[in-house]
Amino acid sequence: MTYNIAVVDDDVDQARLAADLVASSSQAKLFSEPIFLSPSAFPEVIKKFGHLDVVLMDIEFGEDVPNGIELVRQLFPTGCGTQVIYVTGHIEYCTRVYSTEHVWFLVKPFSQADLDQALKQTVSNLKASTTRPISVSVRGTTTLVQPRQISYVESKRRKLFIHAGDQVLETYGVLEQLAQELPGSFVQCHKSFLVNLSFVESYSADGLVLRGGEIVPVSQKRRPAVRRAVLGFFRE
Repeated sequence: MTYNIAVVDDDVDQARLAADLVASSSQAKLFSEPIFLSPSAFPEVIKKFGHLDVVLMDIEFGEDVPNGIELVRQLFPTGCGTQVIYVTGHIEYCTRVYSTEHVWFLVKPFSQADLDQALKQTVSNLKASTTRPISVSVRGTTTLVQPRQISYVESKRRKLFIHAGDQVLETYGVLEQLAQELPGSFVQCHKSFLVNLSFVESYSADGLVLRGGEIVPVSQKRRPAVRRAVLGFFRE
C-alpha cells in the first residue's frame, strides 16, 4: 500500500520543492504523489478528502489564516493518526510545536537527508498504528477491535455499525471521529460509510465491492478522492 501525503504552504515554490524532495526520497515508493494545498483552503479540503496519512505543514502564513500550529491543533487532535512534519523558516517555533502531536520539525532550507530521516520515522509510526486496536463500547462493555478485522463501518443516525468478521458491533459515535482512530487503509467513501481498502475486491459504478460480496456506496463528491485512494493502495 501507499500513504497519502499533503504539503501545506502559502509559497508555491517552497511547496514544489518539498514535493520534489518527497519524490526523490528513499521512502518515495511508499507515498502517493504529494498533494499541494493552500492554508486557506486546507480545512475545507480535509473535510472532503477524509483522512491524511502525512502532512508537511508550514507554520507562518498571512494574517487572515491561522498559523500551521493552530491548523494542526484544530484538524489533527492527539491520537488521530495523521503524521505531521512541520517545515518552517522560523526556528523560534521549535518549542511551540510541542503543544501539538507531530513527528518532526524541519527548518528551511532542509536537505534531502533531513527529509528522508523524517519520512523514515513517519513510515515507522504508520506501520505501528495498523496493529493498534481501537476500543468500542458495546452495551456498556468496552471491546478491543483490531482495525484489520473491520471491513466497513456504517453510520445511521447517532449509531455506528462496525462490521468485523462475522459480527456487527453497534455503538454510539461519529463516523468522522472514528476515522481519525483508524489507519490509512480506511477511507470515507460516503457521508455514512467508512471502508477498509484491504477488503475491496473491485470498484464498480455502484460502489466498492468487498470480498464478501457487499457493495459499499461511494458518493459522487467523494469519487475522485476514493479513486485516488484505491489506486494508491493497490499500486505496487
